[in-house]
Amino acid sequence: MNVAIITAPAGKMYFAHLGDELFDAVVKEIHLDAVTFVVKNGSSGGATPQREIVRKVHTAPGDQK
Repeated sequence: MNVAIITAPAGKMYFAHLGDELFDAVVKEIHLDAVTFVVKNGSSGGATPQREIVRKVHTAPGDQK
């Protein structure tokens, strides 16, 4: 089971799984080196194409890939 630990301002931490909704995006993929999010459409018509955002994962010192 893949889980991404996401840190936010003020030291908050979130444990994200595939399909979880975070703010205006959904977790699409979790890999060792990156997490892919799909930004949700703001309109119900769906005329605006969905956008994917890939964020690289920062490993802690001493972690092995």
